[in-house]
Amino acid sequence: MDRLSTSSKLVLTFMFLLAGWGASAGGADKETGEKPESFTFIQLCDPQGNWPNFERAVKQINTLKPKPDFVLVCGDLIKKAGSKEEFETFKRINAGFQMPSYCVAGNHDIGIGASPEKLERYRKLIGKDYYSFEHKNHTFIAVNTQLWIAEDQKEECEKHDAWFRQALRGAAKKQTPIIVFGHYPLFTREIDEEKHYYNVPPGKRVEVLALFQEFHVVAYLSGHTHGNLINKHKGTLLVTTTATSFGGKPLGFR
Repeated sequence: MDRLSTSSKLVLTFMFLLAGWGASAGGADKETGEKPESFTFIQLCDPQGNWPNFERAVKQINTLKPKPDFVLVCGDLIKKAGSKEEFETFKRINAGFQMPSYCVAGNHDIGIGASPEKLERYRKLIGKDYYSFEHKNHTFIAVNTQLWIAEDQKEECEKHDAWFRQALRGAAKKQTPIIVFGHYPLFTREIDEEKHYYNVPPGKRVEVLALFQEFHVVAYLSGHTHGNLINKHKGTLLVTTTATSFGGKPLGFR
């Protein structure tokens, strides 16, 4: 099969974590007494300009039963950072989903340093690079992880981080489970590992994980590594999914 084989253990772990949050909150809406609705969604990572693979992934996802409620595309939509032509191709294929699709920016989209020119082009052609939405009493928060590692974009980074804290506070006030999604994983093997190409710098990593703990973030979903990783930190499930972009591997989506 082309589709990524997701282990039952991962699915059950994720479902258990969500169910555990509901149990801790009473398991039902306090005003209506109704239990939260179940739903499914897709995490897809790193199309990275491999359009035949991305088209196959879209077709496969559209045939899933039950049909997923939406798709999260965790960055690296294109191959060449800032390429208008590639963004247009991505948008054409992405429009083939029979459900909503929510994207975040990766290093191949706006560059590792998130240059103002590439960031502006992404926002013009794709849309907001950080935002949140609600679905069936859950809050999903999209972050721009390039602004967690950029060294020369102080103003943009500070604006992003202030917004992120506000989004977390807003979701916590509503008492909805919070799922954050971005491109870079916070770490790959150990929480105290040194900075390398596939993670977020230690200082920012500790800061973000502290926010996850403070606001009881259920899960953080990412891509970038072109491999599958599952970590857990103080109640937050950290799930990285492999890429759709390379031949010889299953298509990267869960």
